[in-house]
Amino acid sequence: MAQNVKRVAILPLTKSCISNADTSTGIQRWLFGRIGPEAWQDWYVCCRRAVNNQKKSDGEILVVCDVWQPGWIEPEAAVQERAVKQLDGHYVLIKEGHDTLSQMLVAIAWARENNCDLQVIASPSHYLRVAVHLQIWRWRGETKGVEIDQIVGWGLPRPLEALTDLLLNLITPTIDVIGQRSWWISRLRQQRRTI
Repeated sequence: MAQNVKRVAILPLTKSCISNADTSTGIQRWLFGRIGPEAWQDWYVCCRRAVNNQKKSDGEILVVCDVWQPGWIEPEAAVQERAVKQLDGHYVLIKEGHDTLSQMLVAIAWARENNCDLQVIASPSHYLRVAVHLQIWRWRGETKGVEIDQIVGWGLPRPLEALTDLLLNLITPTIDVIGQRSWWISRLRQQRRTI
């Protein structure tokens, strides 16, 4: 008897892959302290892992990212798209989600609507936060119908973000547990639009 295998949606959570495009040279300059070559960056490693897993599973990579950015910054979605294309992957662009929580929620909804399981690839610095939120959502039944697997993409984080992630690993699950997730996401959206 053949077993019915669901397709896989793959979400690389790319941790601020925004860059400042130097229009005179076309060279991407990392903002706020990225160090090392692009191929070593946590966001790029997550994209590379997503493409490798896609080739093994014939899944869909979800580029879930709000395409808005200040005019002097190349949109994060464009950077992700370019990386996935360079790595010979194909993707679905979903123009929503400006933070980890909203990106995960959008990906879960997409996977449910498209009868897919979900594979979340997170950087080391926010792997714990993703795991805790997924567990909270499982307890609440918010992931019902979607089998979710979490994988780490080992790459270099932006040093400042590695520090802020330590705090966010505690803060955002607490906010979620006390029922203030919508407020948090709305607040982040407002704050980022004022940059």
